[in-house]
Amino acid sequence: MLHLQVYCKSDESTHKVRDLLLFHRFAKTVEVDWNRSRFVSSGAKITEEKINKISCITKAAFFDEIQELIHQNYSKEEVEVFSVPLISFDWSLSEGLRDDDKFRKSA
Repeated sequence: MLHLQVYCKSDESTHKVRDLLLFHRFAKTVEVDWNRSRFVSSGAKITEEKINKISCITKAAFFDEIQELIHQNYSKEEVEVFSVPLISFDWSLSEGLRDDDKFRKSA
């Protein structure tokens, strides 16, 4: 399992990515932190950007497919995708996530 983190530079991309994750059943729930501050160092200059952060728990096997789906719709500059592996978690978090074979046959 992974803790997926997606950083979006616009509200429109945030809504779309959130909907893609839920529609394709990559996650049961998605949390969105709106209007976060991110500070970027460029030499001696530090600038502030406003971004939105999407977080969810998903299966590690989905990461490549999620990243590809997102980048079919948005550039890597608009939407950044990261994940952190989860070592221990409540296994019930994986219940209800799609089963790849069943989902592909019915899609």
